Amino acid sequence: MDATRRNFDDIDGCGGPPAGDPVPVDGGGPSRLRLRGGGRTGGGARRSAGGPASGMALGAGVDTSRALGVALATAVAATAAALAVATLSEGGVVDALLSRDPEAALRRYAGPLVLAGVAFEVVLGVGLLVATRTNPFPRLRGLTREEVLRGFITFLLALFAWTFFVGAIDGTSGDHWWPLALGWLFVVEVVLTVFVAPVLEERLFRGLLLVGLRERFGPVLGVLGSAAIYGLAHVWALRDASRPGTVIGMAAVGAAFGWMAHAANDLRPVIVGHMMFGGWVVLERLLGW
Repeated sequence: MDATRRNFDDIDGCGGPPAGDPVPVDGGGPSRLRLRGGGRTGGGARRSAGGPASGMALGAGVDTSRALGVALATAVAATAAALAVATLSEGGVVDALLSRDPEAALRRYAGPLVLAGVAFEVVLGVGLLVATRTNPFPRLRGLTREEVLRGFITFLLALFAWTFFVGAIDGTSGDHWWPLALGWLFVVEVVLTVFVAPVLEERLFRGLLLVGLRERFGPVLGVLGSAAIYGLAHVWALRDASRPGTVIGMAAVGAAFGWMAHAANDLRPVIVGHMMFGGWVVLERLLGW
């Protein structure tokens, strides 16, 4: 209590401060108050000091009653589309596109991988457009130094998780065993990995899926469940059954991204961290580390 006005601490799980103007009820004077309009804000979501940018708060503008179903359906459709493209691309289509490239391994592996990635992100974008009825690529202008710092911390956590699990399970330290695409495929891969995937994947897997799971099962199962689905959704990149660490490593990366999204209640730092991680993956493969 502060004089005659009630104040609410932003305690986890309480949904933030109540919205609306306090008005007297039951003729009890200013000491007995109720809220007029709005109810609690955020549908139980956490709110950080100052609040994230409009539209990028975790769960902002999301109908939590249907977010989980939409996110799951989109993830399944995107994974199926990527698997179909990767399977159908083995052979004639990719060989024709890369006929001037003498590297047979590149035609058989990197080409289908890039085309499958394009299909994956296209379906994610369409799903986000249908689910949110907004532009799948929101502007990230006005990033604060705190958001960039959080993004860098997210990148470090994701990089550690990726290298640890891939190294422990597959016996490699990263992506250097993936052949790097050349020519125009390299340009497509860089744009896809560094700029497209961070925005679309974070908005779907953290902006919709994590929010839906967290609303129903709490933050722990929300973060871990969305991370597991994120890893399984990248099964199309598992082109060698002897390297299951790819999927497990992506699940660990998804857990790092999900934790930061939940802790900051903001997708912007996670998108920045994802961009840094994508850039590291491309650089690692380019330099052959």
